Amino acid sequence: MRYAGTIGGKKNVIEIVTPDAYGVYERELNQMFKLRHQIFKDRLRWSVPSDGRLERDEFDDLNPTYVLALDDDTVVGCWRMLPTTGPTMIRDVFPELLEGKSLPSSKHVWESSRFTVACQRTQGRSLATINRLTLEIVCGLTEYCLTEGIYEVLKVYDLPIGRLLVRIGCPPRWQSGVHQIGDTRAVLGWFDATHSLLNSVRRSMGISGSVIQPGPWLERVNSNNHIGVAIDG
Repeated sequence: MRYAGTIGGKKNVIEIVTPDAYGVYERELNQMFKLRHQIFKDRLRWSVPSDGRLERDEFDDLNPTYVLALDDDTVVGCWRMLPTTGPTMIRDVFPELLEGKSLPSSKHVWESSRFTVACQRTQGRSLATINRLTLEIVCGLTEYCLTEGIYEVLKVYDLPIGRLLVRIGCPPRWQSGVHQIGDTRAVLGWFDATHSLLNSVRRSMGISGSVIQPGPWLERVNSNNHIGVAIDG
């Protein structure tokens, strides 16, 4: 069963964009960089690189995988994924969040960063609607991890997102203390990517089946005959 949720009566889907498909998703990636500028630069006033319209940094030059949420063909949420075998924000920008812990360098341990949801597109709607979109992105990211052999994910997030993750049955295995990043009080969470976690998030959403929209990544996975790892777990 393939899942397609709705926001405001419109179909919303999750897309997995791997480096080999950047050309196919050029429009969506441009929307993502614009959304990131609106959230991180304009609203949160973080000190991030921007050309005045798009926000992207040196980590976007490292061929990350992006998890995109689309509402009526418009990007309304995103998450960036990079393996810890190369440069990461946690190791190179926020090492104090590790609090003395060593960050692994492994193809099975990835960092997720630049998570955001377009709150301005959900004005006038309930917090539950915004939370549901967040859960769909978490679900898509977990499906991707299970399919690609990623066992652990590290993520920096603010306190409201932390409370939401616990509420949906997605607590971190380890969490740092609270650190001030600009105007944001944030923590680092270390998560296990497991079928148990995926099923917990799915139950909280009342769905079964994959949230990921058919596309180049899913076609490649299907051709390798291991999509069942993510969808049927």
